[in-house]
Amino acid sequence: MAGVCRQTLSSLEPQMRNSLVIGIIIHNEAPRSINLRNSRFGTGQSSVWSFTMRDSEIDFINVTVWGSANYINKLFSTFHLGNVVEIINPKVIERRPDDRNEQFVPSVSNPYTLTVNEGVAHIQAHESPKIIFYKNLLRLPTKNVERVQRLCNIIKSIEELEGQYVDILVIVVSIKETRDIITRDKRLTAYRDFEISDGSIDKPINLRLWNKDWIKRSTHWIPTNTILFLADLRITYNQFKKRMELNTAWKTLITENPNIPECVQVRDATRRRLYNVSQELNIISNLDNIKNIMTLKQINELISLKKFTAGTKITTIVYAEIREMEWQCSVCKKAVAEDQNSCSNPDCCGIGGADISSLNSDRFDFKLSLKDGTGYLIGCRLSGIAAERTLNCNVQEFMAMSLADRIELKWRYLVETCKIYLQIVGPSLTSNQPIFDIIAIQRVASDESDHSSNH
Repeated sequence: MAGVCRQTLSSLEPQMRNSLVIGIIIHNEAPRSINLRNSRFGTGQSSVWSFTMRDSEIDFINVTVWGSANYINKLFSTFHLGNVVEIINPKVIERRPDDRNEQFVPSVSNPYTLTVNEGVAHIQAHESPKIIFYKNLLRLPTKNVERVQRLCNIIKSIEELEGQYVDILVIVVSIKETRDIITRDKRLTAYRDFEISDGSIDKPINLRLWNKDWIKRSTHWIPTNTILFLADLRITYNQFKKRMELNTAWKTLITENPNIPECVQVRDATRRRLYNVSQELNIISNLDNIKNIMTLKQINELISLKKFTAGTKITTIVYAEIREMEWQCSVCKKAVAEDQNSCSNPDCCGIGGADISSLNSDRFDFKLSLKDGTGYLIGCRLSGIAAERTLNCNVQEFMAMSLADRIELKWRYLVETCKIYLQIVGPSLTSNQPIFDIIAIQRVASDESDHSSNH
């Protein structure tokens, strides 16, 4: 565009004119309506929309957009979290420490704010080969990770910290349904509850998410896998439920699956709390104690009769063929093609098909479908130590294999009748359906398979 000069956030100066700024939206608030008299948009309602954008590891800035309700609503419905945008001719305003509005917007690195006025400035989508650079900024924390507080320390000091803001690095343990509510000023809004942990507490605690864009994005979060860095999370105490709660607020910035080594530490620590690894090893090491044999039809009948209730756990042996063995993305759980090292799901939180090896995955996660002469069992899970012992390799060794070697490894078991040790766990906080964990897989001779069919 003629007369417009491209600027980075770090090069902005007050009252700068005819500038063009490019960045990715990392935070997005719903528009608000304001009653005005004799404004440039006419007497009646005007609207304001706020978001935060980033153009480098260091620089991010708050943006305020003013205009008619139609103009603002159209922008809000067009641009969302993770979109890369161009802002043309914004007004650059210096932030003031005494500005009351500062307490209602995220803490940012830039000393200025950008104001976009309808008819004066313009916002549009940005398209260029560099868009991946901006997308990757979504996985960089907005604050120093060394400043995060452990949940155990927050709980100890809850009375002193109530109403204050903290930075935390946590894993999503369970996901609840989105709930719609009517606010006191008659607005329809929504929230979604999650249970989170960082491995420093015995029981997960509640996180309440209020942001519309993040609620939508949370549909791809995976319990015990998705890591969140939350900056300026507000601590509250729910007197009715007698428990501590963490709430997102206007100031809160969220980084999803941040690209930092601390994620592995949080994931490992939490999994040790939630699922005792020594218990897993004990089950696998004592396969001889598992004598019960079932057919897939018998298992499905128990499911249909709702015999598996919360806390139910049984182990059994099934003789079945493995008909499918899919390697799942460690983030979104969608199947990954055999000839790829990256997820092709466009909605994956890994952003643009990020390399799976970069997504802090330290455990195998396979989804298997079984078939015997009586029926099918779909969605069995082969993961962790059981997968390593079955495949005789760890994740890093598997990633280093050629495509041909990976396929050969899988076909050692596919369409072969195997003796499968299965642990069935009843519904839990993270799932309202039974979970089918494969403890071990052993290839068997045809005579043993024939003998098993009599059970």
